[in-house]
Amino acid sequence: HECEFEKIACFYGVKFYKTPNFSACYFKEPKAVNLINVDIDKLDFKSVEKYIEDNYKDESYKNETKGIQDKKEFFKIKNKHKLRYAKNLKDSFRVIKDVLITQNNTLEAQEWHKLELYAKEKENHINLSVKDREKNADIFKNILIWFNCVLLNVYRNTSDHHNDFLKILNFTVGMIVLYGVFIFFCQACIEPYSKFFNELKSSVIFIIIGILVFLCCIMFYFNRKKSIFAKSIFFIIAMVFIVLYLVTYFYKTNEYK
Repeated sequence: HECEFEKIACFYGVKFYKTPNFSACYFKEPKAVNLINVDIDKLDFKSVEKYIEDNYKDESYKNETKGIQDKKEFFKIKNKHKLRYAKNLKDSFRVIKDVLITQNNTLEAQEWHKLELYAKEKENHINLSVKDREKNADIFKNILIWFNCVLLNVYRNTSDHHNDFLKILNFTVGMIVLYGVFIFFCQACIEPYSKFFNELKSSVIFIIIGILVFLCCIMFYFNRKKSIFAKSIFFIIAMVFIVLYLVTYFYKTNEYK
């Protein structure tokens, strides 16, 4: 419901156990909003998903789906309402973020911006599932949505959008270990064939890159693979192996010159 706060709005010490929706709220005096000691530790990506799942079946949804037998049309309406609630949540978090920025409280604003990105990721995910089912969908637009979704997914799982130092440290250490294992593998298995690789330098690189690009293309069209996290992992592994292989290969080639 729409709500307008003309003067003071006090949320002092409020603890949110469920995802709030401020998308229809208007704060006439942003500096008069008291958001001191507001606790949003219970809000995460799962709570955003739960809010959408619990609320998208509203009266409008029930009226539109009443008597519909076509599965495609039913799926389209379902995702339209999910998308609406995802956008509402994104706007809800943005409203509070803007209030905190007005109050020069950038640290707390960053926490609400993190929630805003959660909602944006879910919005992209819903858009992606819709586009996958469209026959005449714009492939370039699909790739852009997919890339944005993967990017937000990677940021969330590796650093919680630059808000979790422990996640950042774990990811950094993991990448260093992965690089070390890959170097060891290259030294043990590829070294005997280094002369052969030197002769086919450009061919080997283009073949490997071509295979990985081909696998990525298969992934785009593989509609049964619905998990965006699985797609993200595949994308990360492909990129890591491209970079690590090129670095190791050029290092080895320079050694034999």
